[in-house]
This record gives sequence, C-alpha cells and structure tokens, in this order.
Amino acid sequence: VVLAVNWFARMLGNFRSNKMKKSPLIVSVPAGELAHCEIPATVFPVEQLLAGSISAPLRCALGIVQQAFGKKYSALWCIARPEMFVEASTLGWLKARLDVALDHICLTDGHALKAIPGMHNRLFFYAGEWVSSVNHLRACLLRAPEQLSQFYGTINDQGAILAEFPEHTLESEVLLGPVQVKKPGLAWSFPLYANSHSHEDSANRMLARGDHSASMDLDARVADFELVVSTEAALQDLNFCRAIAGKINDAAFSTGRRLVIQLPELEPSRNGNIERMMVLLGGLGRSGVAIPRAYLSGVQLVSDLSAIALENTEVKKGKARYHLTIPQSLSTWRHAGELFSSAKSVTCYIDETKHKMASTVTGSLRKMIGCPTKFEGWTADSRRRNDGNG
Repeated sequence: VVLAVNWFARMLGNFRSNKMKKSPLIVSVPAGELAHCEIPATVFPVEQLLAGSISAPLRCALGIVQQAFGKKYSALWCIARPEMFVEASTLGWLKARLDVALDHICLTDGHALKAIPGMHNRLFFYAGEWVSSVNHLRACLLRAPEQLSQFYGTINDQGAILAEFPEHTLESEVLLGPVQVKKPGLAWSFPLYANSHSHEDSANRMLARGDHSASMDLDARVADFELVVSTEAALQDLNFCRAIAGKINDAAFSTGRRLVIQLPELEPSRNGNIERMMVLLGGLGRSGVAIPRAYLSGVQLVSDLSAIALENTEVKKGKARYHLTIPQSLSTWRHAGELFSSAKSVTCYIDETKHKMASTVTGSLRKMIGCPTKFEGWTADSRRRNDGNG
C-alpha cells in the first residue's frame, strides 16, 4: 500500500509539473538589425539583442512583447535566420534546443515574411509607416502568395493588412505599452516659412531661425492649440495635405490659435532636418493651397515630440490640453501613451484610395488609440483631384 501511495504521488507530481511547465517564445528579427550587435549564435537570449545598437522601433516592440508575454513563457529567445529551420533535421534541432517551443513572432520591416514550420507564427510590423509596410507586403505576396497563409495572426495591425488582403483570415491582437509620460528632451523647433517657389530656400531660412528647445509650453490661454503628427506617406496624400494647409492658414490669421507640426520621420532613416522640412513643404505645395510667405509665429515645426511637455496634470479634472491630428500611417502603438492621454480630441485621416473595408481600419485604430476618435475619409473632391494628378 505504501509503495502504491508513493508511486501515485510521484505520478501526480510529474503530471502537475508537466502541466505547469512553460515553453519559451521565439522572436525573429531582420538581419539588418544585427549589424551592430555581438551575436554569439543563431539562437540567443533577447537580452543580448537589447544590449546592442538596434533601432528605436525594434527596441520599443521588444519591450512591449516582453511586458505582454514575460510571465506567460519561460524565456524569450531571438533567432537571427529563421529561414534556416525549414528542414526536418534543423527544425528538430531547434525544438530540442528550445524545449519544444510552439510560438513564434516575426518582427518584420515588411521586406520579408519568415515563418517557422509547425509553429504558431504571428506578424508584428514594427518598423516604418503602415503604408510602406503594406507595400512591401504586397510585393512579397506577388512573389510568394503562400507565405501569408503560414501566419495565423498579427500583432498591432492597424487594419491595413486585413483591409488589403481580406482573403486571408488573420487574428488581430493589440499589445500596447504602459502610459509613460516622458520628460521633455532636447529637440529643434522652427517657425514655419513657406516659399512656394523654393522648398530649399524655405528650409534654409527655417534652419537659420530654429532653436534648441528643452520644452515648449502648451499655453493654457490658447483655446485652440493643435498638435499634428505627419508621416512621409501621409504627405503623399492630397486629402491630408490640404487639411494641414488649411489648419496652417487658420493659425496664421488668428491670434487665438496655435499649431505645432512634428516633422516626418523619413525612410530610409534620414535625420537631417532640412530633408524632413522639404518633404513637409512638398506636401503643402502639392495641396494647391496658398500659404503666406512669411515667418508664421503661430505655426511651429518640431523635430521630435520630446520638445513638447505632453503630460497634463489636469486631465483627471477634464481640462485636456490640445487637439490632436494624426494620419493612418502613424504607428499608433509606439505613441499611445504620450500622445492620446492628454488630448481634448483626436482626428485621424484615413487613406482610402481604394475604399476597401473602411470599417475594419477604423475599428482596429479605435482599439489601438484607446479613446474616442474622429475619422476623416476621402472626400469626393479630394479623390477627384487626386485622380486628376495621376
């Protein structure tokens, strides 16, 4: 009897340990991110990647994945070349090495989709703007349309993938980081000057008048303070450019309004402020809306949102600070905490050139933004003008 009881207790303990045993999570990253990292092998702990020199979007994405799945899995491992594990022998070695891991997240910049056979593969577009990511994805699927079928879900998809490829059934998962208020940092600020005959002249004039600013006070006396976040893709959108040009004129001819526009981040990454200003000026010129040729003190360009003290201690009292305007191509998961928590209102301009599944896009964005949002789609006039411009 004693032996039987001991055997039963031992079997019950083994059953519980096997049931409670956690498997690791595999994350693959593009090879280009590893150029300045000391990677000892194809499979390595995520801490070694975080210790290297990687892009800010990748670091942000890894932080969100760690926060969301840190307790669910036993460990987080990175793979530099997941395409190596497509044969039975290499795949068997990988599963034995990582204690039968089942889940894989492909952190991609859109240039390649890399799935591991036999695993639950998910996509996380961490880099760049959503418009360019979908364009890269479309190019991948033209060459290998079966690739997307190897993935069963996406992470932080803003609706673009589901709208562009409705024939693929993908589960959409939203992972957002905590709302963390960043302290104002060092960034450039410029008063807007728009010479329609020469974008380069305008950029040089603004650069000469620009200043390093540790912070920009959001003047509580200004009732209509608006913050606009631009992207390189959005400045190709006629509807968005015309809306921004109209806001600039409203601020230029009204002493009670103030407009702050963040310069777009360029792809490939180019941090020169002159190039970023010329992209913005090109979008404004494309709009066809005349803007006064003068230094507009009520319209300020900033190189980074760290120039603005976005936090608002009076939000709980219902006194939010600014109106916020963003395009669909903005990676909202990277900015959710610092942008939306203090906004009076949020307006998002949707790129609906094909007018596909607008409800899918707006539904996904609402989940990611996390607060009431007004969506501005294409108007008949802007669509007609865009078609006329080719």
